[in-house]
Amino acid sequence: MTNKDFDGTLDQNDARFSKPYLFEADPTEDARRALVSEINEHPTGRVALEAKHGQVWDTIELQRDYTVEGFCAPFVSITRKADGQRGTLMFQHAPRFYFDFSPH
Repeated sequence: MTNKDFDGTLDQNDARFSKPYLFEADPTEDARRALVSEINEHPTGRVALEAKHGQVWDTIELQRDYTVEGFCAPFVSITRKADGQRGTLMFQHAPRFYFDFSPH
């Protein structure tokens, strides 16, 4: 069945819906949660982030310079538009700034 064939109703007897989805545990979750708490407990302004991490981007600047591939707080997976370099940035929630570019 394709998406265009789907009429919006779910048949609970359909084998595709008979087993619960199982997700693997994320071994990085505890460490990421700790980083998120640390970063966002005392959010830093742009000037302080630049002093500590170098270049900093706000959301508009991030969209200008990178293609976002995915989020897994406090990290965002990105591809730099200028040269195709893939990597990650860290981010804080409010004020939202992206920083600490790490190439892959």
